[in-house]
Amino acid sequence: MSANNLPPGSTLFKLPSYEELQAERDLKQSFASLSRDHEDIQQLFKSVASKLETTPKIGEDNELCKEWDQLAKRHRKLYKDSQLNASQCANFLNNYETVLVPLSFGRMTLAEKRFMINKFLEVIPVHQEAARRTSERFQELAKQVEVFPVKVSSYLRQEADKGGFWYGLWSGVEDLCMSIWKVRKSTPRCGGYECSSRLYTGSA
Repeated sequence: MSANNLPPGSTLFKLPSYEELQAERDLKQSFASLSRDHEDIQQLFKSVASKLETTPKIGEDNELCKEWDQLAKRHRKLYKDSQLNASQCANFLNNYETVLVPLSFGRMTLAEKRFMINKFLEVIPVHQEAARRTSERFQELAKQVEVFPVKVSSYLRQEADKGGFWYGLWSGVEDLCMSIWKVRKSTPRCGGYECSSRLYTGSA
């Protein structure tokens, strides 16, 4: 149907541009990397936990170890949430490709097509809000990971002041701080929150 034959006020269904299709492919590739990112980050969490447990004056029963364990558990929970969000995002894309676009070229009336498209668009804010919340929670976790080395050094300084072992303790915790820094850098990029946010906000 040409634009001249459409009823007044109506428009043709707009097909996705090349850039939009490319962004969609990039998103799907991002989904595939979620599991790999999660495994890498969890391994870093475990590495830091091991260093904490073996660092003099800390040990596995120290509050710092317990706090780090809670951060690791929060990351696992956020990863599960991001997986769910990414799955919903992937289903959304699949429905767009396999349902909405083919039906738009079918024999439905213009009113039926508009109804179908509006129903499809109604769910976007719901998923967008879920992606936003997950993103904020990841950022909060990243900030807590970032300040954790400060807590470790502060604790060790206090212990050193008690017995004069500061230099020996600090040399043993330098690698620990570097490992924590690696986790902090990795945490924000892990997950479906980024993929979902890019889809629902239209950014690439």
